[in-house]
Amino acid sequence: SSSSSSSPSSSLSSSNSISQQDPDVFLIDGFPRSEENLRGWRNVIGDWANVLGVIFLDCPSDVMQSRILSRAKVEGRNDDNISTMRKRMLTYQEDTMPVIDYYRNENKLHTISASGDKETVYQHVETCIKDLLKTVTSSASSSEKSQD
Repeated sequence: SSSSSSSPSSSLSSSNSISQQDPDVFLIDGFPRSEENLRGWRNVIGDWANVLGVIFLDCPSDVMQSRILSRAKVEGRNDDNISTMRKRMLTYQEDTMPVIDYYRNENKLHTISASGDKETVYQHVETCIKDLLKTVTSSASSSEKSQD
């Protein structure tokens, strides 16, 4: 990509960020990661927050392996190796997948293929977030009309 185009990470902090569109809507990245985290969230937050959806970036292990090994070459991270990746994947399967399944059963899971390039994946995530935000806007409009 050219240096004049905005990268996915810079776009997230742009003037169109979620919090600037609606200060009562926020994005939580990477949480909950386990059933214990999920129980804690539900115990502390309860009905105070309405989880609109969970975005699940689904990426085949061979693609992840290739990306991790490429990152190891570029960034020189010694923990980016096959052995560490396998441990991370086992932990992910045991701890995080039950959370993914929970939200799937709640019909709140939005699965996006993460096997494409980062710009394509970002576009899909952005579209998903915009669609989720439309549900907030439409429900807010409905409740305003019902109060009239």
